[in-house]
Amino acid sequence: MNEEQVPRRSTFMRRKNGEHGLRRKLLQYFPVLYRARVAYLIFKRHLQNIFSITRFAKVRTEETLPYTCKKHQSLLRRKLGSSDPVLQENKITVWLTDEHLKGSVHIEAEWPFSYHVFEKNHAFRKAEGKNYRQNEIWRSTIDKKTGNEIKQERLIANYSEVRYELPNDITLEQSV
Repeated sequence: MNEEQVPRRSTFMRRKNGEHGLRRKLLQYFPVLYRARVAYLIFKRHLQNIFSITRFAKVRTEETLPYTCKKHQSLLRRKLGSSDPVLQENKITVWLTDEHLKGSVHIEAEWPFSYHVFEKNHAFRKAEGKNYRQNEIWRSTIDKKTGNEIKQERLIANYSEVRYELPNDITLEQSV
């Protein structure tokens, strides 16, 4: 990667991250502010949903629809380098097993496609004394009837600072 290809963090992003750190400290010291912030973010999301052009279900039923279009499970606590597991407490919700958060989305008619999400071009890099993770997230669309791949598309190109200590067996590529 040459110097022109190395993404630079803007002054705005540095300022925003600094403000984010201050906000996080305030919320730790004043739990009532944390609860107020969560309530504000929930309210903000509801307003965004009301005025969104995205169509949401208007009726909620207890009946499970016949087809599952998405299932997901994620670990409740994941060890990231030397990060503090207590900081992951906010991931706990009511749909739990002992180790996983689980969920699924059901629909009335079977979906004609399946998807495979995968990573490409993954690397850890060191630039300006900081560690960064670079990767791309891609999605492959598969026709369920034929099994043929219809398309591949890049969803995200990521270049972000790694805030946890990397294990010793990770090889860092130097960015110029």
